[in-house]
Amino acid sequence: MQIRPRVLLAEDDLIIRYTLRRILEKSCEIVAEAADGRKTVELAHELKPDLALLDISLPGQSGLDAAREIRALTPEIRIIMVSNYSDPFYADEAFLAGASGFVMKDSAIFELPQAIVDVLGGKSYRSER
Repeated sequence: MQIRPRVLLAEDDLIIRYTLRRILEKSCEIVAEAADGRKTVELAHELKPDLALLDISLPGQSGLDAAREIRALTPEIRIIMVSNYSDPFYADEAFLAGASGFVMKDSAIFELPQAIVDVLGGKSYRSER
């Protein structure tokens, strides 16, 4: 029996969160969901998932700031950021904030499974676009 990675999903848009959940639940155990950055940090610290999947722009505390805080409090949690922003600046900022992966939302259905494998395997992943 294969152990499913435990994932915290942070996305404020309900439709996108539902879509990401559908992609994740095929191979992961979703331990919690959050719609803002502060709750994301709180849940990450409390639940210590294997992976946190964060929207780059969350209300209350941005995904970038949440990633920085998660890495400071629980550095063992791997982080993948998702974004609508295709400018390379945002991917660079995500990696500087402590993410190991960056996936564009419009390609998540195709790229997220591989990003998870790579990031949990100690590699980094960046969307091709």
